Amino acid sequence: MKTGLPVEIDPIQLADQGARLIGELPGAAFSRLRQECAAPLDPVRLDLAFVRGADGLRKMAGTASVECELICQRCLEPMIMRLEAVFQTVFYRMPEDHQQGEATSDEMDSIIVEGPVRLSGLVEDELLLAVPMMPMHDKKTCSATRYLAEDAPANGTSLDRQNPFAVLDVLKAKDDQ
Repeated sequence: MKTGLPVEIDPIQLADQGARLIGELPGAAFSRLRQECAAPLDPVRLDLAFVRGADGLRKMAGTASVECELICQRCLEPMIMRLEAVFQTVFYRMPEDHQQGEATSDEMDSIIVEGPVRLSGLVEDELLLAVPMMPMHDKKTCSATRYLAEDAPANGTSLDRQNPFAVLDVLKAKDDQ
């Protein structure tokens, strides 16, 4: 298995060749994803297949995965999370090609390319979408769960807290008399 992948690729050419890229890219190549992580990013593992379909569309399908350290939003402690992205993309050389193939590729992302593109740029957005909005440990392993009330009702209200509108019920009862 090839471990080093090129920094830039021509996806149109790779699709015409029916190429497959399997390997790793250094975490340093993913600057926006690194900003989300609490520690330096591990290498990102990629498995990408480029094909030219019977419909003439040049496609890339694949997966990207990485383990990164995020901050738990419940306890504010670091946690290791595996991010995985599965994606499909259609590549067009000209904007006119995109308009012609648009009806057949609604379920896939579309990118117009004019030449070589950064490989990390093709998959970084997909990995960013895999980052949870609020990463948290499992409740059983999170250190902040000891501060949560175990006997509190599920809706978040306290049983002994008085309804602030109870006074209105009293006033309404007086008006009805």
